[in-house]
Amino acid sequence: MRAVFTKIIRRTKKALKAGLSGNAVKIVPRTALGDLRPVSERDVLVSLMQEKESVDLVRAEDAYLWIYRNDNFYKQLSNQDKNLNRQSLKSLKASVPNEPQFTALRHILSIEKGAAIFDIGCNYGREAVRIRRILDAEGAAGPLFMFDPGVAGKLAHLNMLLNGLTGFEYYNIAISDIDGHVLVHLVSGQSQDNKIINRRDDAISIPVRAMRLDSFVKDRIPSPSACFMKCDTQGAEFEVLRGFEKSALYHRMAGVIEFFPNGLATRIRPAVFAEKLCRDFSVYDLGPHRRFFYPVSPDNLESLFARIEKFNPPYTDLLLISKGLPGESALKRRLMKEFGERRDALSSR
Repeated sequence: MRAVFTKIIRRTKKALKAGLSGNAVKIVPRTALGDLRPVSERDVLVSLMQEKESVDLVRAEDAYLWIYRNDNFYKQLSNQDKNLNRQSLKSLKASVPNEPQFTALRHILSIEKGAAIFDIGCNYGREAVRIRRILDAEGAAGPLFMFDPGVAGKLAHLNMLLNGLTGFEYYNIAISDIDGHVLVHLVSGQSQDNKIINRRDDAISIPVRAMRLDSFVKDRIPSPSACFMKCDTQGAEFEVLRGFEKSALYHRMAGVIEFFPNGLATRIRPAVFAEKLCRDFSVYDLGPHRRFFYPVSPDNLESLFARIEKFNPPYTDLLLISKGLPGESALKRRLMKEFGERRDALSSR
C-alpha cells in the first residue's frame, strides 16, 4: 500500500513541476479494464499445477475434452469414453446440430463476418467448440470471446486446442453488471454450478475479477455492427444483460440464454425479467435440450413457466433476437420454417 501512495505522490510532483515550467505532461488514465488480457496456455498450465486436481481425457460426442474426474459431468460418461490416450486419438466427425441458435449465429455472420461472438459461462468449452467450428465454416473474421470465472473454465482454453481450434480468447473473469470484483461460489464436483449469485452453504467463495460486457466491447472490439451471445451463468443472466444495455450491440444481437426462475427470484421477479426480454427482443422458448420452439410474449408467460416447472432442474433456454437486428423478420421466418421441417421429420419416423 505504501508503494502505491509513493507512486501517486511521485506522479503528482512530476505533473506540478511540469506545470510550473510550462511543459505539458500527458497522464494516461487507466481504462475500466486496466491490464485485462486473455489467459494464455502457460497461465492455464501453471494454475492447474497449483490446484493439483485430477483431470482425465474424455470423448463427449463429437469433441475431446479435458475434464475433472470428480465432476458430475465425468460420472455421466460411459467408461469407453474415459481414460483416452492422447497419442492414439482418432479424428472425430465435426458435426454441428441443426439447432435454432446456430441458425441465428449464421445470420449474424451474414451481416458481418467480424461480428462480436461471446460465450459467457463457457465451462469446459463444449459449446465453444461447436461455435468455433461454425465460425470457421462461415469464414468469420473475428475471435470467439470466452468467459468463465470457475475451475472448469481453465480447461476450456486447452480443450479448444485439443480439438484443433484457434481464433479464440479466454478470460478467467465473471461477466456481470459492474467493473470490479465479485465472489464466485464453487462447489466441488459440480463445475456446472459455479456461479456469482445464490451461494450454497457448501460452496467455497473466492473474489474474482468482474466486468460489464459493454465495457469489454468499448475497450476491446472495434465497432462491430452485430453480435451473438451464448450465456449460461446459473441465474446471473439478469446481471449479464444489465451490464450490456449501454452498448449499441444490445440492440443488434441474437443469442441463447439460460432462463432459471428460481435463480433469478433472489434479485428480480422472473415474470418481470421475462417481460423486459419481450420488450427488447423477439423471444423463443427452446426447452432445456433445445428441442422446442415456442414464441414467448407477455400474453403467454403462464405457459412458459408451466413448461419450466415440469423439468428437473426447472429451467429452459431462451433464444433472443433483437428487434433492431437487420433482417430480423427474415430470420424469424427461417426459424419457423426449420422448426416445422424438424417437427415433420420426427412425426414421420
